[in-house]
Amino acid sequence: MPLSAAKSGLQSGIKTAYNNAKAAASQDGASPSAIISALAEGIGNAIHNYMMQAQVDTVDLIPPETTMPPAVAVLPPTSAVGKGSLS
Repeated sequence: MPLSAAKSGLQSGIKTAYNNAKAAASQDGASPSAIISALAEGIGNAIHNYMMQAQVDTVDLIPPETTMPPAVAVLPPTSAVGKGSLS
C-alpha cells in the first residue's frame, strides 16, 4: 500500500507509545531511563510497522544483449516492471 494510506497507523502507534510512557512515568519509583527506553522502543515499532506497509514499484532497463543473441544487440533496452514489499 502507499505509505500515505498507512499514516494513520503510524500516528496511532506513536500516540500509544507516548501514552504508555506517560502511564509508566506516573507510577511511584518510575525509572527515567526505563521510561525513555520503552518510549524509544514504542516509537521504533510504530515506524517499523509503518515502513513495512510500503509498496515497492520498480522499472528496470534490460540490455538487449542479455535477452537476445549478439546479432540483434543493436535494439534498444527493454523495460520490466516489478512490484514487491519490504521484508
